[in-house]
Amino acid sequence: MKEFIKKNIGNILIWGTIVFFTILYVSLIFNKNVWTDEVFTFDLLKYDLRGIVEKTAEDVHPPLYYFYAKIFELVSPQNIQIQKIAAIIPMVAILVYMGVVIKKEFGEAHAFLSILFLTCLPCTMEFAVQIRMYSLALFFVTLSGIEAYRAYVHGNIKHWIYMGIGVLGAAYTHYFAFVSVCFVMFFLLLVILFGKRKMIKNWLICSCALIIGYAPWLPSFIKQYTSVRESYWIPPITVEVLEGYITWTFGLELVKGAEIGYLILLTVVFVWACMGIKKKKTGFAILCMLVPTATTVSGVLISLTKSPIYRDQYILPALGLLSIYVGIVCAGKLKSKAKYVVALFTVFMLFCGAVQYKECYRQEYKNSYIDKTVEFFAENLGENDYVLYNYEAMGFVYKFYFPQDRLIYVENFDLSCEYDNAWFLYTANNWPVTENDCINYNLGMDYLGVYGIEHNDFDLYRIYHK
Repeated sequence: MKEFIKKNIGNILIWGTIVFFTILYVSLIFNKNVWTDEVFTFDLLKYDLRGIVEKTAEDVHPPLYYFYAKIFELVSPQNIQIQKIAAIIPMVAILVYMGVVIKKEFGEAHAFLSILFLTCLPCTMEFAVQIRMYSLALFFVTLSGIEAYRAYVHGNIKHWIYMGIGVLGAAYTHYFAFVSVCFVMFFLLLVILFGKRKMIKNWLICSCALIIGYAPWLPSFIKQYTSVRESYWIPPITVEVLEGYITWTFGLELVKGAEIGYLILLTVVFVWACMGIKKKKTGFAILCMLVPTATTVSGVLISLTKSPIYRDQYILPALGLLSIYVGIVCAGKLKSKAKYVVALFTVFMLFCGAVQYKECYRQEYKNSYIDKTVEFFAENLGENDYVLYNYEAMGFVYKFYFPQDRLIYVENFDLSCEYDNAWFLYTANNWPVTENDCINYNLGMDYLGVYGIEHNDFDLYRIYHK
């Protein structure tokens, strides 16, 4: 057994990490908690494919993720757990892909450290189970970057095709994933021009094919970009916002200063990379690092020209390439005195991964009164009852949990009409049902306690005719 472990330690670490984190992801899906953007996803999935195209064209995202999620919607409509599994699949797929391809191209240590860095980044676990397009976008951007390297090194047509799938998939999944793969294509062009000019024909053919493939969505993209530039809700770029990008990516709520540890790690890795820049694999690693860097810089610069369009989580699709950068550079130091520093980094990442899981578990299971609220209404909402709410913006989320024909904004409800109970979700500092209303309509109103949906807590009242 010892001999077997020693001989297969690389595979054990790689596949053990993948299986372990897959189990962690799955452990986070057994809840009833969704947030606003996830409700938007569920709303879109009620439409057929044509309706999804029309609705996404009116929004600010391309449609591919919704096509993908629609497959799972057909299996079990409006099912939170099924859709969370749909989000996990691309995340696990990219870990498996990295475990196979990075190992094949660079080595076991490179694959293990790349996978470990990606899974332990504080922002990735939350989005691995979020019912949005980010894990799918992460898959496509990572695929495009790795296959760009393989197309350049091996020159095999299949790698150009795989890269094209990654580029086109990213472009149809998320617009800043689109930005990231544009930089992948640009950096590949630069490398070709300085190294293998005969490949310029392949690059041009691939680029033309990608333009043709994206042409059907181009009018919608232009329309969405123009409307976003006119006005968008994202806050303007300030020093605090820029600092927030770092905190969102590398910070932990339960361990203050974790982002400093990651910045130190990345600084040391950058120095190591510069020391070995003449090596082919190190050059590739640096280009991987430049993709998320260029994506963020371009997003900030565009946001500074008019209305802001870039926010912290838009970097997530490119973080797979950042992980490959860290994994390749650190693995290259394992046969030197710096191996002890790499070991320290590994312990740090494992620690952050553990804390990340604790935070995500709390967020999924302990961060709201959703279970209490769902259970209460499952037992008490009668056929002749109504649910009233006074926080108008939350109506979009409430309709996921309550029958739409019995969910009414309080100002639009006639308190004198016939009903058995009107369950009032009262959010502070919004329109109340007052004591005078009870007197005027001869109503009783009982306070039932604090409940909540998503991150909005409210006082629950039962209103009834005396």
